[in-house]
Amino acid sequence: MNHLKNIPLSIPYKEIYARLGYSVHKTSLQKSEKDRIDAIIRDGFSLCNFQGIYKQVKILSVTQKGFILESGHEIESVYLKDKLKEYGSMIMMAASAGRIVTETVTELMKKGDNGIAVIYDATASESADAVLDYLQKHINMQFARSGMAISRLRYSPGYGDIDLSVQKIIYDILELQDYGIILTEYFQLIPEKSVLAIAGLS
Repeated sequence: MNHLKNIPLSIPYKEIYARLGYSVHKTSLQKSEKDRIDAIIRDGFSLCNFQGIYKQVKILSVTQKGFILESGHEIESVYLKDKLKEYGSMIMMAASAGRIVTETVTELMKKGDNGIAVIYDATASESADAVLDYLQKHINMQFARSGMAISRLRYSPGYGDIDLSVQKIIYDILELQDYGIILTEYFQLIPEKSVLAIAGLS
């Protein structure tokens, strides 16, 4: 298991603004308004406690419906099979922005500070995705010495025909309970600003 903390992440301003509905080409902001939003984004970012976890899992066989992994798990997804059937292994990844930012968003909503809450929420969501970007670059550097590389794209449960229940497989393989992450019976992650993904490794 590989666990990264103190991740040197830059604030993904562009992605946060896009999530908030702003378009570089269509939205005009006064400098004072942009400065105010930037300050709120920085405050929200400072509340995040980023961590990333990943593990290599070998693919034992490709089936008609998906994959059988060395861990004994079976993933059923024709979409994922088509994307990763030429890879010998999968990389299971998890990223989290931590509890504090999510709890703060909830408190702000209760107090009626919806504008700030929405910006904090967007900041945490996009930053968690940025942690996955960082993990992919880190993993590529780690495996480059052995001539291996991770797939450029990553795939998350809930997209395409990758059932949300695949969250449970990734959760178990990464032993995420040891890192303060909870998976509910409905396959939702707590802290909410946590994301799981699969990439190929060959």
